[in-house]
Amino acid sequence: MLKPTIELAEEIVQIAEMASAEILAVYEEAFDVESKADESPLTMADKRAHTCIVGELTKRYPHIPII
Repeated sequence: MLKPTIELAEEIVQIAEMASAEILAVYEEAFDVESKADESPLTMADKRAHTCIVGELTKRYPHIPII
């Protein structure tokens, strides 16, 4: 189990900033909006942020499952 520390918080903030950069990059261009099965919207920004977050968490904390 990870103990909450300043270093952990800083890493999580860094991952969030990386994901936000992915989102902003998409929003600088025209983009499509898909609908998920529940009719909620899904954009390329969502997909890129998700990929970034999951990738970074998996790389940094491979022993913690992501659901």
